[in-house]
Amino acid sequence: MDSNLSPHAAVFQPQSARIENPLDSSSTNISDKGDAQDRTKKRKRPKMRTPAQELSRAVCMSCKEKDVEQGLGAFNAFLVDYPDVAIPNQVFNSLIALCSGMGSMASGAPPGRGEKKDRGDSKNDKSRNHRKPPNERDSAEETTTTTTPSSSSSSPSSTIPGNSDHADAGETAKPLPPDASKEREYQDRAFDLYRRAAAQEGVKLQEAAYTSLIRICAARDDGSEARRLLNELRAQGEQPRLRTFTPILMAYTNCNDSTSAFTLYDEMLQDGLDLTEREYMLLIRVATVCKEWDRGTVIMRSFAEDVLRPERRNWDVLVAWFEADSSRSSNSEPWIATMDAPMDLKQGVCGACGTKLRSIDLSEEHRQRMLEQVAGLARAGGEKSCKAWKCFTDWLSRRRDKQAANQVTGMDVIIDGANVGYYKQNFAGAPKHVDYEQIDQIIRHFEAAGKQVMLFLHKRHLFEQNLPAKYRHIVERWREQKVMYNTPVGSNDDWYWLYAALWLGGSVQLVTNDEMRDHHFQMLSHRDFQRWKERHQVHFEFSREGIRGHREVVTYAPPAYSVRMQEDSKGKAWHVPALLEDQSPLGTDFVTESKPVLPESVRWICFRRDCHIRTAITPTRGLAKTLERSNLDSPRTKTSEPS
Repeated sequence: MDSNLSPHAAVFQPQSARIENPLDSSSTNISDKGDAQDRTKKRKRPKMRTPAQELSRAVCMSCKEKDVEQGLGAFNAFLVDYPDVAIPNQVFNSLIALCSGMGSMASGAPPGRGEKKDRGDSKNDKSRNHRKPPNERDSAEETTTTTTPSSSSSSPSSTIPGNSDHADAGETAKPLPPDASKEREYQDRAFDLYRRAAAQEGVKLQEAAYTSLIRICAARDDGSEARRLLNELRAQGEQPRLRTFTPILMAYTNCNDSTSAFTLYDEMLQDGLDLTEREYMLLIRVATVCKEWDRGTVIMRSFAEDVLRPERRNWDVLVAWFEADSSRSSNSEPWIATMDAPMDLKQGVCGACGTKLRSIDLSEEHRQRMLEQVAGLARAGGEKSCKAWKCFTDWLSRRRDKQAANQVTGMDVIIDGANVGYYKQNFAGAPKHVDYEQIDQIIRHFEAAGKQVMLFLHKRHLFEQNLPAKYRHIVERWREQKVMYNTPVGSNDDWYWLYAALWLGGSVQLVTNDEMRDHHFQMLSHRDFQRWKERHQVHFEFSREGIRGHREVVTYAPPAYSVRMQEDSKGKAWHVPALLEDQSPLGTDFVTESKPVLPESVRWICFRRDCHIRTAITPTRGLAKTLERSNLDSPRTKTSEPS
């Protein structure tokens, strides 16, 4: 490199530029054996980088270390030493993100629905989990309070025990730099970089850079500039993500601009985005403050569809909405809120208002849509996959025709064989094959309860090299009883058991502990899939009593009602559930698998009109006993048959 360049250019000197002397014993450790051969070996020449590549490398390292000063220093030195050299796109994108949030793009992004996991054809990874002892439950006594709009405090959060103020509706607080003035300076530099990128020909900022700039505008409550940046992003042909909209929505909420907030909400729906609890809390807040009753009611109903069980810390936002609605001069029926409302755990009858909670399942339209989505994904593997799928759907149709002719029985229970077979098979020396006895226990358990079972198991589990001789009589019995469908080689068996459960409809149950949050499940409609799982998935485990092969099967079937936010048919009552932490009887037993939602691990808040008094029930001795037990540590429930 030219010695006349500025000293700043030293930043870009490759670390590998110094070539060590192979004869220098201080820099090389050469053994006596093969000494001459090592000396004559051709050494790899150091890789030379262009100044732009060195700048990109320096900025990348600054982002990894979240060192804003280092990144800006490298950028300033480059401008001095190479004023005529074009700056790479990635440098602008990385530095803007670094200046806007200390290099972290995750602090303001909404949480995902699940981690992606490469499972392929096997389910070993998803079901071979270490089992830990259940966590001890909090024995603190829960209290039930009733509040009315007239008696509530001015702060909505004060009506909820154990709650704290959450000004940003569930936003995770970001750690601020020690010097607030530095933070402002870095944010200003982010916009300087934005303007420089716009002036340089051929530079196109990515969605992440625009999102960073929008977050800065939102922090300054500058909704108009944030909106301008969003429109510019769209004009470049980039698709905004949910994390792009959320800061703008926050800015509109902080400014009490309900018109702009609802317009933005409509755009998010048009883009097909699935809103999270965070966005809904912001919308409900601005609807409350601006007294947008009609639009707020529509958003509340969408919220109930998309978020089954809100976090308890957000109850204060909902309380504020109903209290504000009660204050309307035209409203002759104020809302009454009961925290930790007593609930009949078996029938789903609210002890505060007498409403019986509904069982909310998919509509026929949404069920057909999910069937089409699953079928499309199953056939995506090519001609072989299409042929195998055609054989499967023909088999389902033939069974339906035979069932109509009373030649075969229907299917009440679908079993994910691989998930059951690999349950707790992660101990030292565990066999590579599935546990056929565990699968057989699950089948016998449901048959004893009078259920018609269908097991879905991949063909590879029946190969001679995978099926031990001592278990072959079990498989033969399954074949004789015609309770097993073997998914073909090269196919994902998840699509087969899921499609069968959807296709059968009705009250069919799916037995699996599968989390069903992998990347391929996320291709399905989120709202429909979550609603369907809530009503049809049955979790299982095996008790620790007895010897192997004689353990008792424990199942956790959905209750008779939906444990989710719901409005009664007359619009006179709302019930909102929230899960207690570590209240599942399975504790931390499920590592990568989902936990069942148990009625005793849920607390409810009841909102009801003043005229909607308790009419359906009176606390009888049996109900009082159930309610009393719901506030205590409930023991593990062992069921002889699914409810």
